[in-house]
Amino acid sequence: TVGHFFLMEGDNLEVKATLEPSLVRTKGVLSEYPLINRVVNSRSAVVERSHLLVPVFRLGKIIGILWYENKETSVSFSPREVEQAKTLANQASIAVANWQLQKSVSQAQMTIAELNAKLKDLETKQTEPISETMISPSASWVNDINNLLAGVLGNIELLEEKLESGRLPYNLSLAESLKAI
Repeated sequence: TVGHFFLMEGDNLEVKATLEPSLVRTKGVLSEYPLINRVVNSRSAVVERSHLLVPVFRLGKIIGILWYENKETSVSFSPREVEQAKTLANQASIAVANWQLQKSVSQAQMTIAELNAKLKDLETKQTEPISETMISPSASWVNDINNLLAGVLGNIELLEEKLESGRLPYNLSLAESLKAI
């Protein structure tokens, strides 16, 4: 007897385990496998001559098919063998659920590792000292400030001269403020 495990996702099938090396990783669609289609439609085991197909359920949904072939004889499978196959299908359901959980955990761990790397990068950038070029003003910026200050100081000197010469009415607070500058 040879056995195969077909994993189903929608109408897509893939052989995930088999005792026949030529079928490893075989992929197909439900319509290509009339016996599997019968199992899916009836939602129960199908015995056809030397073939026994049993659905694998997970949360009420068929997620796979166990397919046994008795290649040595055309004798059908006994009721006892059908019950044993159903028990194996239940165990296969648990194994598939564990595999899917492990896959989800691995994906979550990869996502966490990526996010941690990004966080570490951001923390590194945040703690890096600000470069001197960002802090120190450029020569043109300093020159512009000096030009503005020279203009202000020049106007202050003119106001002082006008106050002292009497060309402006004398204002004590203005004169003291100008001298303080």
